[in-house]
Amino acid sequence: MIKSYLASRGITQKQFASELHISRSYMSLLSNRRRTPSPRLAKKIERITNKQVTIMWLLFGESATANKEQQTNVI
Repeated sequence: MIKSYLASRGITQKQFASELHISRSYMSLLSNRRRTPSPRLAKKIERITNKQVTIMWLLFGESATANKEQQTNVI
């Protein structure tokens, strides 16, 4: 989700990391789902991306996003 957001905006991981005040290597780990951000950083990413990258996805992964979509479809 982070990778596709950056690609669609033509933003590099280094540029986005700079905006978030984190290292490029940590940004890479987040993009590749090898690290989970703190709730505070997740909220900041969600705000900066205009909710295109969500807190739920950042903290809980794709399954949380799928569960939310399923719940929305049921209502």
